[in-house]
Amino acid sequence: MPCAADSIAVDYSVGVTMNFGSKDFAPYHIASNRRGTVTQQHSALVSAMVWHEMDTTRRLSWGAGLEAWGGYSSSVDYQRYDAASETMTANRQHPARVWLQQLWVEGKHRGVSLTLGQKDIAPGSVNPNLSSGDLVMSGNARAPFGIVTLLIGLSTGVNVTVAKAYGAGREKDISDSVHTAILLAVIGGALMAVTGLLSCSWLLRITGTPEEIVPLSSQYMNILFIGIPVMALYNFGSGIFRARGDTRRPLYFLAAAGVLNVCLNLVFVIVFHLAVVGVALATVISQILSMSLIIGTLMKEKGAFRLEIKKLRLHKSKMKPILIIGVPAGIQGMLFSISNMAIQSSINSFGKIYMAGSSASASLEGFTFVAMDAFTQSTVSFTSQNIGAGKVERVPLVFRTAVTLVSLAGLALGIITYSFGEPLLSIYTDNPKVVEAGMIRMAFMCIPYFLCGIQNVIPGTARGMGYSIVPTFITVIGVCALRIVWIATVCQLPECSTIEWVYASYPFSWAVTSVSHYIYYKIAYRKTLKQFRAEAVSA
Repeated sequence: MPCAADSIAVDYSVGVTMNFGSKDFAPYHIASNRRGTVTQQHSALVSAMVWHEMDTTRRLSWGAGLEAWGGYSSSVDYQRYDAASETMTANRQHPARVWLQQLWVEGKHRGVSLTLGQKDIAPGSVNPNLSSGDLVMSGNARAPFGIVTLLIGLSTGVNVTVAKAYGAGREKDISDSVHTAILLAVIGGALMAVTGLLSCSWLLRITGTPEEIVPLSSQYMNILFIGIPVMALYNFGSGIFRARGDTRRPLYFLAAAGVLNVCLNLVFVIVFHLAVVGVALATVISQILSMSLIIGTLMKEKGAFRLEIKKLRLHKSKMKPILIIGVPAGIQGMLFSISNMAIQSSINSFGKIYMAGSSASASLEGFTFVAMDAFTQSTVSFTSQNIGAGKVERVPLVFRTAVTLVSLAGLALGIITYSFGEPLLSIYTDNPKVVEAGMIRMAFMCIPYFLCGIQNVIPGTARGMGYSIVPTFITVIGVCALRIVWIATVCQLPECSTIEWVYASYPFSWAVTSVSHYIYYKIAYRKTLKQFRAEAVSA
């Protein structure tokens, strides 16, 4: 917290650290604090720090600081060898009650700087106050997202299948679809978890992840892979709720899981100092909560949507449309991740500062993406329900409404995120170079991000009508292949070998793919309308 004293900015902070353990010593991973390690069985410490930050942008500048710790730490009994008597004697260690942790004075003139005393200096790409603790590691531990998108794609198949049965009012088909979907989530989730665990290290290395961060990134990913079956059950369950227009309860369950995730992050990372492992554990435990809530609610439902364990079986007539719609959508999501891995590998070549900046920016972009994806899921549900009810003529209205809403949401959130980019990025890091690197990415991502929303809503309408394979091919060519070709050609030109040209591949691919999807949507709608009119005449 800064304050002014004769035009000299002074910051200060106060903290409390406590640990309680059995035996003689507390484990290091529990007792490690931000600036040192306390291994006594019990301790209750207060820290206070006051400092003046050196302004590195000025030609002549200075800085100074003082940090003190004090409080209670339990004594430790130990045996010491007495050379005079040649015996072991009992001794007791009494920790200091007060000590100086930091005391420094520093100054700089032009490019020369000098520091006297002891000062804690953290690496620029590491933020110890952040939940993940490391923007570089978290940015390179995104490979599980490929499997997550496969699950989301399959849940789209669940959504379409259940929504069509719901729109047509066929209760037996609804029940069969629900039970098929849940059992498919268990089986598919287990297979994906095993695949992820076996391929984890390989995925990290093909993205060009620096070797020194592979071990921690691998730990993070392995824990997330173990939670894949839980994630599958939540996504398929929420797909069932969305199919009948109930988006509130999945939101409430996800919000509860989000609150738990934040609390567990604080406990595991700040209290137990588990770093990326703590983040991964918090994520999986929160997913277990959201899954339990959604499955528990389905088991208490009345009518066709009620989930009963004894009725769990794979109905071929329901599994087929789920897979026909869901697998292409899921593969599309995975190929999205492959193209993003190619881009991530290219970003990695620019160094850790750009890796950290890109990771922080991507985290902020995620909020906008989730908001826009809600319109995509709603588009799939409303289109499927109208197709099931035989109201094909309503599909263009659903399409226009969805495109308009996702464009407005994407533009508004993108502009707000970019406008407050620097303070938002500063939440993730206090390194100005990382913030600057993050702003470069945000300039290419945030403002045109609405194009990404349009790109997803249009094929969502086609999938709601039952067409999934062609939209997948369009996305694979328009996004995945186009981005990889861009990196391999445009970015290899001497005048285009900058990170700005790497990021430019995103809005370019969104625009090209959106136009291609629109052309196919018109074809698919005319085909569907013609089929329904022919069936009406024959009936």
